[in-house]
Amino acid sequence: MKYLIKSMGLDRMKGMGLCLLFYFIFLNTTFLQAGDKLPSEGIAEASVLFFSTALPLQYDRSMHIKQKTCTSDRCLKRFYKKMEETQYELLVQELLVQREALALNDWFFFQLVQKSAETIYADKTDIFQTLATWFLFTKAGYDTRINNANNQYVFINVRTDDELYYTPFSRPEKGIKYVNLTAIHYQLNTRTALYEMSKFRPNPEGQKFTFQLDNWPNIPAQVDKKTLSFPYQGTDYNLTVDVDTTIRALMAKYPIMRDEVYYDMPVSKTLANSLLPQLRDLIEGRPAKDQIEILVSVTRRCFDYAWDYKVYDRAMPLGPDQVFFTPVSDHEDRAALLHYLVKSLTDLDLIVMRYYESYYTVAVALPEAVGKPLSYEGKDYYFCDPTEPMNSCKIGKQPSGFKTEDMQVIVHLQQ
Repeated sequence: MKYLIKSMGLDRMKGMGLCLLFYFIFLNTTFLQAGDKLPSEGIAEASVLFFSTALPLQYDRSMHIKQKTCTSDRCLKRFYKKMEETQYELLVQELLVQREALALNDWFFFQLVQKSAETIYADKTDIFQTLATWFLFTKAGYDTRINNANNQYVFINVRTDDELYYTPFSRPEKGIKYVNLTAIHYQLNTRTALYEMSKFRPNPEGQKFTFQLDNWPNIPAQVDKKTLSFPYQGTDYNLTVDVDTTIRALMAKYPIMRDEVYYDMPVSKTLANSLLPQLRDLIEGRPAKDQIEILVSVTRRCFDYAWDYKVYDRAMPLGPDQVFFTPVSDHEDRAALLHYLVKSLTDLDLIVMRYYESYYTVAVALPEAVGKPLSYEGKDYYFCDPTEPMNSCKIGKQPSGFKTEDMQVIVHLQQ
């Protein structure tokens, strides 16, 4: 100790001064042992490419920790604690501000966090990037867990109540469901993986995650043109509409949800501002029957048809925007589009029906009888199938091969 004092040029310090020096050394040592945050190492900025826009994000360089990664609970806790000792709050706040500015739902916010971690830790391993995403997403307020497969791969799981299809999830405790966000993000087939769920739950009071989609993110549109061609009462109509292909990228990894979601899915301003005025001009002043015939002409004649199970080997429902840039569509997609058009351009009530879990059709409450009516909740509806007959605008006929008693109403639009 005398050597230390001399080397510091303090050999003449006497009495109280020497005591104060030891006191401050003691305080600093005690605070570091107690796990206080490391001092800031300076602010860095990352440019994160988020779909069609580049976002500047600031973070503290202290987040560039040196930490080995593995899949055991002990390693996860060590990684989490080491990150907690950094000045991580700046980056979490930056992400939350961007979430608000871009109007991101939970899924798109997770995509932003994942992309940010990949950018900031570009020189790190995939596992490190995944654990960094997990830490940031947890600190943003979610109830998360980690599971691993074969002690080699780690997956971020988040608690949810959503009903999803073709999506890996776990139920570590009764009544609690976690969905595997990492598998969805990287489009991994994990059906044969042997999972082991970590017992470490850093934020058990955190919020649940939902894929609910009420609006599209506020990011620049990428506009393409599509021509809609269809005949009606001896006249050929050609409409040129603007399509926002950014939505193709936004929905590329979105999991399949329950049917009703696609009838409430938002429609881009790009498509709505281009399509609706042209159709409104066509149907304005016409009888309700003619209006619906024009709208079903659009859904029947303007898009190539193919059944999902022949193309994708599973259901692949589309929202209205997606129908315009996806090469093929089937009855469920066209039912969602017709629902949107009737809702946006008329004041008519409508029901969407499902047959045998695989075929979807539409009936509209027309003021005049067109074929045999279907009574539902005290009102008569008339079949206006958005797919068949493909080369006709005629309405009022129930799709061939189906019986009314076999159908289930999944959407009831009352205007």
